[in-house]
Order: sequence, then C-alpha cells, then structure tokens
Amino acid sequence: YLALYFASCVPQGEVHTFEPGPNNQPYIRANTAEVSNIRLVEKGLGAEPGRLHLFVEELTGQNNSFVEGYELFEANKDNAGIDAGVTPIEVDVVTLDDYIQDLGRSPDFIKIDVEGGEYDILYPAADLLPRVKRIHGEYHDVRADDPRTRIDNFASWLRDQGYSKLRVEEHPRMPNHGMFFASR
Repeated sequence: YLALYFASCVPQGEVHTFEPGPNNQPYIRANTAEVSNIRLVEKGLGAEPGRLHLFVEELTGQNNSFVEGYELFEANKDNAGIDAGVTPIEVDVVTLDDYIQDLGRSPDFIKIDVEGGEYDILYPAADLLPRVKRIHGEYHDVRADDPRTRIDNFASWLRDQGYSKLRVEEHPRMPNHGMFFASR
C-alpha cells in the first residue's frame, strides 16, 4: 500500500521498496507489477552486505524481523489470541549506502519500517544522510546492549546529522516503540 501511495506522489520519480520476506513478496509483486515507477528489491537492508537470518512470523507477515524474539510480534500475537510461530530463514541483505551508490543517485525521502533494524540501516548510512531531506519511520528500542537504539540517543544523532525538525511519538501502549519524523 505505501509503495503504491508514494509512487502516486512522485509520478516522475521512483520508489524503491525492499522486501526480504517470502510471505510478503507475492503480495507486493502482484500489487506493484503494473506500476512503472516502483522498483521491488527482494532483499533486506542491514548494517553489512551478506546474508542474515530473517525471522518470518506466521501471523500477518507485518512483524518479520532480523531481531530474534522480536517483542512487538509477541505482543501482537498475544493481542490476537493466536499461537503463531516464527521460522528463521536466510535472506540476502544489502546496505543502503551500497544500494544508493550502485543506483547513482540519492533519495530525497526515506520511509523505514524494519521491525527493530532501523539503526542497522541508518547509522552506517551517515555519509548518505546529508543528501536526504526527510526520514520517516518507526523506532524500536529492542537491544539493551546498544545505547544507540534508545530513542533519545537516536534523536540526538539525527540532530547531529542536520535534521532540525524532529518529531518523536511513543506508542501509547508499548514503551520503547513509536514513530519518528526528521526533516531538514
């Protein structure tokens, strides 16, 4: 849905959408097949190129994550009253920097929703960010061992990258989860 919406917003531009989950790929392929300005990349984004375990959930496909034991999936599963499982699979991963470098041009806007991996994508892309006007995404403080994932540290880091307009909204029922919007 969001790829289609963004493609309609930029009829002369392009939308590049990444989907490593085999449970979601058939839907996005079918939904975007006739849209000429959407590029589907059937890989994940991460801190380093290679292969990673993607934990594919069997509830909705919306909580696939590179984070094992991803707590938002557990909460959604409990809320639904369904005992859905998770299957780890290996998928190809590229870095945002490498992808943009191969593409030969920079995005104006990044929408990111990667279920706990936001930091693994954005921190290594610090050299790219000065050319990105806006970033919108979810944040998930899921790794206590990495202080960068705390939203206050992440917000400070975005300010250090030149984003002066920053709005952060924490999810009302789920601490350490929410949305952020950063603009130059």
